Parts: sequence; structure tokens; C-alpha cells
Amino acid sequence: MSFYQEMRAVVLQHEAINNAYLDRFQSGHLTDEEFRQFAVEFYNFARFFPKILMAAVDRRGCA
Repeated sequence: MSFYQEMRAVVLQHEAINNAYLDRFQSGHLTDEEFRQFAVEFYNFARFFPKILMAAVDRRGCA
């Protein structure tokens, strides 16, 4: 098994992406309140993503 395959297996088993909330999200079974909260959190993440990305690039000396 390649390094990539090993890491992919680890990631796919991690609870950050393998959990009941995301299963309900994927199947469309969130409550209105859960979906509203997701929208608020995702908006804030998306709004700050360029800054997060640039901070990561700067730390690696790639900018």
C-alpha cells in the first residue's frame, strides 16, 4: 500500500468526516436549525479562507 493510500484510509476513518452529522447532512435529514447553523459556520469559514490559506503559505515560506 502506498503512502497516499495509507493516509487516505486514515483520513476516511477519522471522525471529523465519518460521523452521524455528516451522514444526515449528506442524506438531507438535518433539522432546519442544524442547517441554519451549518450555513452560518460555513459562511464564516469561506469568508476567512483566503486569510487562512495565506497564513499557511506564509508559514511555509512559499509566498
